[in-house]
Amino acid sequence: MQALADPVTLIHGVAMLALVALTYGFMVRTVSSVLSRGVAVGLTFGLGAVSTMADPIVMQQGVIIDARGVILTLAGPFGGAVAAAVAAACAIAFRLWLGGVGAPVGCITILVSALVGVVFAHRVSLRQGAYSLRQLAALAVFGSLHGFTVLLVLVSIPVPGLVGSLIPLCMLNFAGVVVLGSFLSAEGRRRHATRVLKKEAATDALTGLPNRRNFDAAVSALLKESRASGRHVALLMIDLDHFKQVNDRWGHDLGDRVLRGAATVIASEIQRGDLVARYGGDEIVVLLPDTRQEEALTVAERIRLAVNAKVHPMRPGVLSVTVSVGIATRSGDGLSFPELFSAADGALYDAKSQGRNQCVTASRRRDGRLAPAAAGTASAA
Repeated sequence: MQALADPVTLIHGVAMLALVALTYGFMVRTVSSVLSRGVAVGLTFGLGAVSTMADPIVMQQGVIIDARGVILTLAGPFGGAVAAAVAAACAIAFRLWLGGVGAPVGCITILVSALVGVVFAHRVSLRQGAYSLRQLAALAVFGSLHGFTVLLVLVSIPVPGLVGSLIPLCMLNFAGVVVLGSFLSAEGRRRHATRVLKKEAATDALTGLPNRRNFDAAVSALLKESRASGRHVALLMIDLDHFKQVNDRWGHDLGDRVLRGAATVIASEIQRGDLVARYGGDEIVVLLPDTRQEEALTVAERIRLAVNAKVHPMRPGVLSVTVSVGIATRSGDGLSFPELFSAADGALYDAKSQGRNQCVTASRRRDGRLAPAAAGTASAA
């Protein structure tokens, strides 16, 4: 059997898998758009399949065997439906260009391989960017079955040795799917670990909100754009009332629960494009782009009422959770975060000193600086 007599060709095809894995890793790291990434990964897998068809085992003029099924089977699980479609299109175009009596059947095997991968991806999800060895083995079993579609060529022309080549072909396809799948899974785990580390570096561990470092970086870009366009920017400084007493009386476990609950409510009350972060201790800041003072006061009051209504410490003697909010707005060339922060912090101090559980705005002094001003909506502490 030619497939057994000349296994070097198939081994050479399988060796292409490492190159595909390396190129895949580069593509998924450098292409940000989901659609563009799908196309890029599809081209990677498609060209890999084309490379295996360029150096096949020739069973008979126009009838070839190669490792294209390995690569095409994995396109869907690791690149998605778009990648599978692009890879299949590249492989089909090249197989038709090669021609021969086996071309129609060859195209069918390509479609079957890609379809198996897409169905598998739909049924089995990546976990932490990777598939387990058991999952890859299951995919390899079903992916190897596409080899039997080559028997369709016998309907039109007898091909000596074709049937005997199926077992080694399926065995090599099985090994190829597991090996390449393992390479791709290793890359997926690295990418997942990198994403986790980046998220942890930018996220407050307790509340899940962005941390101060992440917030400051985002604010810098937003204020630069707002200064150039002349748009207003509002800053809300939100502080939990009597939070130290909660920690002292009921312990930090309850205090952490209250802070997490408040952070969740605050994040749910802002719109997409607004910036929120835990800035330190029990202080949470919200930056509202393109927002004037009246609009900012409305948002702050909505947050205050939502926290009071939705955050429950579930301890006797602790009746409710309230927040005080300091609000500052500014626009123009002189817009700076330190000045905006100082004004909102001063307004927050006024809210605390005037009884807590209220929203206080800051206005502009005659010399152009921001300073605390009259209270907005207030309610009993």
